[in-house]
Amino acid sequence: MKKVLFIALSAVLTIGITSCGNKAAEKAQHEADSIAAAEAAQRVADSIAAVEAEAAAQQALLDSLRADSIQKAFEDSVAAAEAAAAVKAKATKTTKTAKTETAKPVEPAKPAIAPRAADVQAAKVVNQAQQAAAEAAAANQASSTRKRR
Repeated sequence: MKKVLFIALSAVLTIGITSCGNKAAEKAQHEADSIAAAEAAQRVADSIAAVEAEAAAQQALLDSLRADSIQKAFEDSVAAAEAAAAVKAKATKTTKTAKTETAKPVEPAKPAIAPRAADVQAAKVVNQAQQAAAEAAAANQASSTRKRR
């Protein structure tokens, strides 16, 4: 009976000692996984920040181009109006001197506003960049999930 009790007590002690050693290893593995997950999250945040910075730069360029187009259209309108006024003045002068000719005033040209195709293209580029960032985040998430397993 003492022999059986001694064997049972030995088995319990062995199992207890073995389980204590595993807890330390599991804790170390959990810390390593936490660090890896934090690094992956930082990479995703950096990717998103880069995409947002690129989108802001493209928007600034688009705004600049739009402002330049509007300014050019305004300048073209002013030039056309001045040319029309000059032609009208010349026509009035000609009409006064020669009553037989009638000069029609030249209508000012309509301002040429740049098409909004640049806006559409910029939106597509921003959309593609956001999709790429989302795919990169999903890939990082998948790789960190695989590492945990």
